[in-house]
Parts: sequence; structure tokens; C-alpha cells
Amino acid sequence: TGAGWPAGWIAEVARTGAALPGAGFDWPGGWGGGLLLAGVTVAVVLVSGRLLRRRRWPVLAAAVLLVLFVVQPPAVTRVVTGWPPPGWRMVLCDVGQGDALVLAAGPGAAVLVDTGPDPLAVDRCLRVLGVDRVPLVVLTHFHADHTGGLAGVLRGRPVGLVETTALADPPAQAALVHRTAAAAGVPVR
Repeated sequence: TGAGWPAGWIAEVARTGAALPGAGFDWPGGWGGGLLLAGVTVAVVLVSGRLLRRRRWPVLAAAVLLVLFVVQPPAVTRVVTGWPPPGWRMVLCDVGQGDALVLAAGPGAAVLVDTGPDPLAVDRCLRVLGVDRVPLVVLTHFHADHTGGLAGVLRGRPVGLVETTALADPPAQAALVHRTAAAAGVPVR
């Protein structure tokens, strides 16, 4: 039908936007969240109308804040959310279905148990935590929701060893783990 291609385009824009870093964030539900959204919307409309008539620097400041909100650099995230807590020893990162367990192993180092399914999510978690080297990754089993993020762990940081189970099931995912680690020069045991 005639509405098919516009609807498909809208869906593709939504999928692309949702895949961008920082595209999702927690927002309160229920009446409180609705009232908060209404308040923010009214404030933005009132402020933007006034700003556009006056100076340009506030508009530039708002644009910078918007970029910081979307990109969410680790240093800004830490200041705004208080996460991760100072002196953390163990953190569970929300990386999609399941978690990635991060155990502090010295300044800038951590042992990682499972990676979750999304390379971008686990990479972001490690960056926010300040982890720039991973001496050991432990993969409890080869299901994609535990191993799919391995490429994100290997992105831009040295990894000493990937420890896995001897049961290579499912075989295709086990092979992918071995190929991904081998491409980065990381041994798998």
C-alpha cells in the first residue's frame, strides 16, 4: 500500500536512533514520569523561545549539553549519576540480556566474567569503569548472551587470556569466540 514505505522509513530511523550510544536512558514511569516530561517540555519551549531572541551563546550551551546528554562521556556520567561508586571492587554491568561481572584487579584493570550479547554495551561499561586492561575474561558458557560482547572487550584494550568451558556448545558460537580472540591475538583456554 501507499503507507508502507513511509512507515518502513520511520521504523528504520527509529532503529538507527535506538542503536546510537546513549540513545536509551532510565526515566521514571507512571504519573511522576509523565508530569516530569511535561515540565521539561514546557521549560524547553519557554527557554528556547527566549534564547533565540537574545544571544546565541545560550543556544550554543544548550547544544553542548544536548551532545553531552546523547554521547554521555564516562567522566560526565560519573559526576551526574555517581556510578560507578568510588573504590568499586565488583560491578554488574547491564549489557542487555544478562550481566557482565567486572572484578577490580588493580588500577585500570579488571577481570570480566561473561560479556553479555552487545559489544557496544560491555565496551561502554568498561570505559565508564576506567578499565583499560583485562588480564582475564571468563566465559561461563558459549551462549551468545554470555559471549556476544567479546569484541567490545577486545576493542582498544589489552586482554591477557579468555578462559572458557570445555563444552563447545553451541559449536558456532564457540567457534566465533575462538576466531574473535585469535584475531586480537588473545589466547583461549
